[in-house]
Amino acid sequence: MKRRIEELVNGIYEYKTPEVFFSCDEIRASVKPGEKFFGSFAVRNSEQKKIKGFLYSSDARVACEPRDFSGLEPRISFDVDFTGMKAGDVLEGFFTVCTNMGEKKLPFSFRLGRNKRVLPDGENLTLDTFVKLAKEDYEKAYTIFCSSDFGWMIEKQYPQYEALFRGLKNRPMDIELMEAFLVGTGRKEEIRFETKKQKHKFQEISATIREKLEIVKNGWGYFKIEVTSDAAFLRPEHETVLAEDFLGSTFSLDYLIDPSKMHAGYNFGRITLKCGRWKETFEVTAKSVPRREPDMRNYVQKKAVESLYRDYLDFRLKRIPINTWIAQAEDDFAHYEQAGGKDIMVRLYQVQIYFAADQPEIACTLLEKLEQKRKIPNVPKVQGYYQYLTTLYNKDQKYVDYIEGKIQDLYLKNQEEWVLQWVLLYLQENLIQHPSQKLEAIRRQYEMGCRSRVMYLEAYTLFQKYPLLLKKLDDFEIQVLRFICRNDLLDKEIVMQVADLAGRLRRYDKTMYQILCYCHSKYPSKSVVSAICGLLIKGHKTGTAYFNWYEKGVSEGLRLTGLYEYYAESMGKDRSGLLPQMIRMYFSYDNSSLDYEKRAVLYKNIIENKYKDEKTYDHYRASIEKFMVDQLAKGRMNRELACIYQEFLNASMLNTKMAENLSHALFTCEISCESEEACAVAVVHRQLDAVQTAVFSHHTANVQIYTRDACIFIIDREGRWHAKGFDYQVTRLLEGGDMFSMCRKIAPKSPGFLLYFCTEAQRTQKITAEDIPDFMDLLEFVDVQESYKMQLRKDILTYYYENEKDDTLYEHLHSMDLKAFAQVDKGKMVELLVREGMCREAFRLVAKFGPEGVSLGALVRLCSRRILEQDRSEDEMLLYLCYYCFVHRKYDEAVLSYLLAAYDGPMEMMKELWEAGRKFELDTMLLEEKILIVLSFERMNLEDTEKIFESYRRKYGKKILLQAYLNLMSYEYFVKEKAVQKPVFDEIERRLIRGEQTDLACRLAYLRYCTQCGEKNEQQKELMMRILQECSARHMCFSFFETLEPSVLRTMQLMDRSIIEYRTNPRSRVMLTYTMENREDDPAVVHTEMMHNVYEGIFEKDFTLFYGEKMVYTIWEEQDGRKIKSEPHTLLPREDAAKEKEVCSRYSMINEMCRALVEQNKNEVKKQAKEYCKKEKLAEHFLPVR
Repeated sequence: MKRRIEELVNGIYEYKTPEVFFSCDEIRASVKPGEKFFGSFAVRNSEQKKIKGFLYSSDARVACEPRDFSGLEPRISFDVDFTGMKAGDVLEGFFTVCTNMGEKKLPFSFRLGRNKRVLPDGENLTLDTFVKLAKEDYEKAYTIFCSSDFGWMIEKQYPQYEALFRGLKNRPMDIELMEAFLVGTGRKEEIRFETKKQKHKFQEISATIREKLEIVKNGWGYFKIEVTSDAAFLRPEHETVLAEDFLGSTFSLDYLIDPSKMHAGYNFGRITLKCGRWKETFEVTAKSVPRREPDMRNYVQKKAVESLYRDYLDFRLKRIPINTWIAQAEDDFAHYEQAGGKDIMVRLYQVQIYFAADQPEIACTLLEKLEQKRKIPNVPKVQGYYQYLTTLYNKDQKYVDYIEGKIQDLYLKNQEEWVLQWVLLYLQENLIQHPSQKLEAIRRQYEMGCRSRVMYLEAYTLFQKYPLLLKKLDDFEIQVLRFICRNDLLDKEIVMQVADLAGRLRRYDKTMYQILCYCHSKYPSKSVVSAICGLLIKGHKTGTAYFNWYEKGVSEGLRLTGLYEYYAESMGKDRSGLLPQMIRMYFSYDNSSLDYEKRAVLYKNIIENKYKDEKTYDHYRASIEKFMVDQLAKGRMNRELACIYQEFLNASMLNTKMAENLSHALFTCEISCESEEACAVAVVHRQLDAVQTAVFSHHTANVQIYTRDACIFIIDREGRWHAKGFDYQVTRLLEGGDMFSMCRKIAPKSPGFLLYFCTEAQRTQKITAEDIPDFMDLLEFVDVQESYKMQLRKDILTYYYENEKDDTLYEHLHSMDLKAFAQVDKGKMVELLVREGMCREAFRLVAKFGPEGVSLGALVRLCSRRILEQDRSEDEMLLYLCYYCFVHRKYDEAVLSYLLAAYDGPMEMMKELWEAGRKFELDTMLLEEKILIVLSFERMNLEDTEKIFESYRRKYGKKILLQAYLNLMSYEYFVKEKAVQKPVFDEIERRLIRGEQTDLACRLAYLRYCTQCGEKNEQQKELMMRILQECSARHMCFSFFETLEPSVLRTMQLMDRSIIEYRTNPRSRVMLTYTMENREDDPAVVHTEMMHNVYEGIFEKDFTLFYGEKMVYTIWEEQDGRKIKSEPHTLLPREDAAKEKEVCSRYSMINEMCRALVEQNKNEVKKQAKEYCKKEKLAEHFLPVR
């Protein structure tokens, strides 16, 4: 800057500085919240010269580096601090570069966060416009639903749906979530479907046919219907049906019926349609055209063999007489043979039937035929059975023994063949004589895999005849008992034996439990009940399905270890009657191992029946109270415990921990849902981070609900969350204002209570001084959603802002997280701090988050106090805040004084600041000096600076600055013909009078100014003449000279001159081309002359023209290889010179002769010529030329 000032003082000027411009016309950006923004731009000039300067930003948020720059194309980096700004805010301003080539502004605009989301049709995003879009284009709406903009819109515009939205977003994102959200908000109905028919029957299908099933829906939205078939012949042509498949509200589902995949007779199939919770089945019955008669022979054979088995068992069990048995068997044999049955074992069984019917001749005949035809294969079981049958007609003992030996050999080699063992049961003497050995033989066969009813029957006959043979209950005995029960063969002796043995079992067996239940149904007895209870206890069975047996055991007075505990464990929660006396007595001693839930059920029953049995109630009271305290200390809660708490709890029992747990219990609610599809429940509070989930047990689940706007979701078996669509009931387990009061008194900072009371106060919009501590305490919990904390802070600030007389503010201000509160409402936070005199804290907040949104009055008070505290020492942020107040037209004397002393910025702002300081009559000298320095550096923005100069001059400012300013303004006035006010010329005049050295620009400017000022005093005239003489000596002639008084012009010998003046860059080369008219010269002759640079780009050429002459001229300018041609101009003789007839100069006399010639006045021409010659001679005589 010093060099630039010295240049001006030394009269070095720039006619035209290069144009300054930037690498971009403006800077615009959109930045996401939380991100930082960095950028840069280059400062350039049209002539690529070295540029020097410094940079200002209109906003302190936009910091630049470097502030001072120099170079051919310096690059400026900047970063933007968005701290304290909210999504959607726009930061606008400009950079100002002050350079040696002038001042230039670069506007900037930064938008924080998302732009306002616009839907495809141009509408802004709201829930209503979103629903409208969803109706028109569900896919586009889903894209928006998945975007962060949608979540932001819900949080800001529809907080009542925030919990619903958060709950649904817990699941992986899919299009079903949007459907659930729209249904949950009530913006659309849940889609329902129905089919036109539920079943269809087809007859005589010979070829594949296509049929249709119409599905009708009742609304719009997304859905996916899954289509399945459980039969191969029934094929739907769609596996899924989507919304776009429907035509209006109807869709026709095509399905094929393929007879090639059908069996004979009627075929049954189902098409199942499933969408979410909706499920419907369409039944199809179809019969194909028979291709051929079905082969039923195998079926008939199997039925015949099964009938033979059944009839044999009925005969052995004496359910039918022998004649009936034989008759039915003959029918079965006939059916078997007609169906083509050829199993040799059936033929051999037929032989046995005839022996049993006492028809040995027929039996022997059949055997002989089988032998002759060699149809008896060499299969062990066939050989053994055949040989056994031969003993039925050949009963010789030796033969029988022989056959027994052969069969025994076969059996030893093929022990897995139960038929051989069965035959031996009737041949071997030891098995016949010893039932226990016979039973062991049957058992061995069972262990080898035999599961024949015939062998079970043999075992039953032994147990029936000898019950004591049933000595244990292994798998074999249990399977035999199952056979006995299935065939209703139980008798009392077997039951008693089974009950006795069951009591000795070491582990639970489900089959044995079923057998005992059957035994009790046939022969109820105490021993059977004892056996059942003992078995259940060994199996640790505690379900309500077993309670009936434990109840029978107690009523029977059984003495079984653990019976009373299992009675209580299996007892349902809804039992309301008085418990048996033994149960009440047993549990009164508090020596059981019941878990807390079952004990709570027991104690609840005691409480509910206290008026029926007051003695038991009083006896239990101490145990129940101790139990209650333990459970409350552990934070447990259910319906039964709620009954206990309601009955016994009082304030004397509570400590802080228990009160906190009780507050938790007070908000516990039971959700009951009878739907089998519901498997769990979830609760979302928009105020809390955590999502509660609880699995349904017996269709109920317990959750904590603290607020009225909590969102409840039912979770189905497929993991889908439903805000609507399930019927459920919500029951608060604990009621009572007394408990609320107790908890509030003992544990006032319990999170559940705080949340409840805060939301209630906000709901009623009546926040009082009593609510503020709750709001403050709730802010301390980490589980609270940050968005809700912001709402709490906002409410706190609003309360104190509207209640100035509340003296608790000062205390809370010292405990607040001021930064967090400032992020919610910076304006109110700062104003409250200033109001309470906490200016340092307020200043730190404004320094961090910016002054936007803070009331200007509060900012002015803040700045004033900070200025007093800092004792006028400079602080960048304080300076910016003062500037901010000034720009927004709100300031006081302290702020203005600080700015006048410290501000340094764009010229226009410094001018405004000077004006304000002048009105306040403050000391403006420092600012005036800065302004003059910058003006000398930039050499632009000179308008209205004369009064600043005059003020600075009167304060005896620096002479070099004053001189530089005078020179610059004179140059601007004289060379560039810009308007300059009087104070400049007054100072030049004073300096000329004092004889001080002034620049030629000042003298020329003063001369020109005086020619335009009207009357002048003698001193001014003297100064003008002195300057004119200097111009004459320097051969300077300017166009404004023509306005001088004629006497001055005559003195300067300028009366005969017509001056052409042209102003341009001094470096240019200027040529004049002209033609003369009304002369003897050929008017077509073009003359060219060079114009002379008289002063700093003022080019001049003067001509002497006489009356009647006219010059037409054009000016050519050449610089840097470029030529510029002006428009043609006309130059005429000076009119004032033509009118000066009394002046006897050569020019005037010749001019008059020319006038007379033009007017063709020959006498006048002669007269003037004669007079001219006379005076010429006199002049030569008296003024000879040396």
